[in-house]
Amino acid sequence: MLADEINAVDWLAIPTPRLHVPRVGRDVPEWFDLRSPVPGLRDLATATNIPAVAEAATYLTSSSILRGHMGAVFPAAVTAAPFLLRISPH
Repeated sequence: MLADEINAVDWLAIPTPRLHVPRVGRDVPEWFDLRSPVPGLRDLATATNIPAVAEAATYLTSSSILRGHMGAVFPAAVTAAPFLLRISPH
């Protein structure tokens, strides 16, 4: 099952940069780690309607696969690509 294959990947072993947030009076940490893509990939693989697909895709755009507003793609995208290709026909 695809979800089991996604879970089997050691996502933490894939190098992912820490992002720096400029301090502009917000109560946020100066550095933060990107979240795991596992929930987004699992949700995308099991989505049965457009809102579920949109929610999963939104999760993935702020994960260790990519950072949407920055246009940054990270090394985990290489590992996620085969999963995304298998999910896309659905």
